[in-house]
Amino acid sequence: MNYEQFTLKTQDALQSASSIAQKNDHSEIGLEHILLALLQQQDGIVPPIFERIGVSVPQTLQELNLLLNKYPVVTGNNQISFSAQTQKVLSKAEVEMENYQNFIEERWNYSAEQFDETVRNFTKLVNEAASFHV
Repeated sequence: MNYEQFTLKTQDALQSASSIAQKNDHSEIGLEHILLALLQQQDGIVPPIFERIGVSVPQTLQELNLLLNKYPVVTGNNQISFSAQTQKVLSKAEVEMENYQNFIEERWNYSAEQFDETVRNFTKLVNEAASFHV
């Protein structure tokens, strides 16, 4: 998985989720860690989306902290990795991102072709008009 393909905000959220897991002595980064990081992100888009659909951000934060307190605590030098569920979600996100990029590229190419055709038609009309007045 290439995390550099994700937006900077997503990369920041993944890094913050890792820090949250590390501070809590968790061995895995779960979806709860990522959601908590997204909700705490400065100028992030997740809190306004939650508010717009009527989900209480403070209540969600409280519930996330309760869920994180249930994670097993591991002490010592442990390697933090994404949980299997998180890996699956991130893989799906990567596929969706690639599909979206392909869609944008296709639309861009189509728009460029349409623009070229419009310019050709306009040039043809200008040339016809110029020859008509001569």
